[in-house]
Amino acid sequence: CDIRANIVMSFGSFVDVLPIRASTGLAIRYVMLKWSLSARQILAIGTSGNEAQMLSGNTLGVVVGHFSPEIKYLKGRPRIFFTTKGHAWGMLEGIEHYDFFGDIQVPVEEGHVEK
Repeated sequence: CDIRANIVMSFGSFVDVLPIRASTGLAIRYVMLKWSLSARQILAIGTSGNEAQMLSGNTLGVVVGHFSPEIKYLKGRPRIFFTTKGHAWGMLEGIEHYDFFGDIQVPVEEGHVEK
C-alpha cells in the first residue's frame, strides 16, 4: 500500500503500527526541548518493544521485571537498569536504583558514576 510506518512487535503477540515520525523516543526528545530538560532529568520506564527507542537514548532507562523478550538485547547497557520486580514495584526499584529523587546517580560506563 506504500504506507510509511514503524511496525513494532511486543510480547510476541501485539503489533503497533505507528506513523513514521512518531515514537516514544521522539516524544521524550520533544519534552526535553520544550521544557529545557537534560537527559539526566528524564527517567524512561518500559517493558516492551515499542519502548526500546525511548530506553536506548541518553536518558536513564528502567526495564521493569515483566518485560517483553523483544527488549532483552538492551541488557548490559550502562544507562539501562533491569529490575527484578514487576509493574509498579519495578518502577519504584528503578527510581531507587538511580536515586532519582535525590542525588541522581548516572552511570557512564562500568564501574564509574557521573553526578
